[in-house]
Amino acid sequence: MALNWNNLQSTVDKVMKSQGFSVVIRVEGSEGTWDPESMSYTGGDPDVDHSTFGIKENYSSREIDGTIIQQNDAKLIIPAKGLPVITTATKILISGTEQNIINVSIVDPGNVALLYEIQLRN
Repeated sequence: MALNWNNLQSTVDKVMKSQGFSVVIRVEGSEGTWDPESMSYTGGDPDVDHSTFGIKENYSSREIDGTIIQQNDAKLIIPAKGLPVITTATKILISGTEQNIINVSIVDPGNVALLYEIQLRN
């Protein structure tokens, strides 16, 4: 019997909500077009915030190489369900503080996005 990856995605989402803490994923909007007459931007799109839950872990001493993964880096694991594609340009806020995203990996067996594993640096 084949796994139903969509059901597993929902299960991962439920577990993360019950075990994790609040995280905001912010997709930046656009400024629009500069209007020299009014000296302001017109049009454009506002930022869009997506609420989710995450679990933050420290990297093990085995994983820290001092270059790619540094001493104070942390791993943030969040469910992928209902979220936009996350890249290093995406903004992540934890307790209102913006985090620096160094790397993003996605766990997507069966071509169904289950989790994002995000390397953060302070």
